Amino acid sequence: MVRQELLNLRKDCIEYQTCINERLNDVASPLHHLNIQWFGYGRFYLDEQQQCDTFFWANTHLESFQWYCLNALDNGPDFTEAIRQTQLGETNYFTVSLNTNDYIINAFQELYSFLAGISVYRRHPTYVELWDFSTTQTDSLISAALNFSKLQLLSRYINFFNDKLPALDLDERNSIKFPTKLNMAPYEKIYNFDKFLEVTELNRKSLIVQGKLITISKREWECLYMLAGGKTMKEAAKSLRLSPRTVESYLNNLKIKTGYNTKSDLIKMYLDNSASFDTPA
Repeated sequence: MVRQELLNLRKDCIEYQTCINERLNDVASPLHHLNIQWFGYGRFYLDEQQQCDTFFWANTHLESFQWYCLNALDNGPDFTEAIRQTQLGETNYFTVSLNTNDYIINAFQELYSFLAGISVYRRHPTYVELWDFSTTQTDSLISAALNFSKLQLLSRYINFFNDKLPALDLDERNSIKFPTKLNMAPYEKIYNFDKFLEVTELNRKSLIVQGKLITISKREWECLYMLAGGKTMKEAAKSLRLSPRTVESYLNNLKIKTGYNTKSDLIKMYLDNSASFDTPA
């Protein structure tokens, strides 16, 4: 398929992207504090065989979006492989490698100084959801090797974006069409995360905070996880099936134990130590 044919097929997508770019950039502005310059949100729509020929994508970087529309016959081998590694109901963090034969990644690197990126995929029964973070800076959150606490910051932003998503009023009828269907069926599952978490469950954990050894219960950690994820007290209580007063009590216990009196200090403490506890379901 030649460039003109792709333009005819996707012209409406390019025009629509130009219309929504300002709204999308506004919602993505908090990422600038992490030196993340590009953000994208998308959905790959699946048929009963988990094949895809329709992709809705909204991206803050107009030039790369236009290039994709005019040149991409598929989703690129590396990105499609990451989608196939994502099981139903699971979230997969895919770190984009620059040492690759993927023509899309190579083009973004050459044309737009793309340096590093993370694509976050979540598989639903009829579509795969995408949140995409990219940078051209060496001092970005995602340009160095990521640890668990940094991934939690991206997870927090995803929760923030999802809360803003209805107000964006994105029109998914303006979707990119692939010339042929792409196989995005998940690979056969060879691991059992649920069983692993069951047999290694931790009910409490000892941590060194501000030079002293403290013990934090599983419930206290779950409340702090909700807080770090951007939940309000009422939302956390609903998710944990507790009363708001009980959640507040757990958080007050944490303040006493840690010596931290502000929400931001508690969240930082969580991010510094989050790999020590299971992430609540």
